[in-house]
Amino acid sequence: MKEIVGEVKWKENVNRGEIRKIEERLGKFKDCKKILIVPEKKILERKPEEIEVWDVKRILEEIKKSK
Repeated sequence: MKEIVGEVKWKENVNRGEIRKIEERLGKFKDCKKILIVPEKKILERKPEEIEVWDVKRILEEIKKSK
């Protein structure tokens, strides 16, 4: 299993500049699964590159799969 690195942005909006900073920060980790956790995907001004976006729905799906 790959190592995982992630960041949580639990707020109402994540702007393009913030997404770019997240990409830079998480991009420093090679050969890792990169995840951005947000309350809803629609708060993102754009989809991050090479980073999975998990919202509450996705987190609940992952929990159900692991049981």
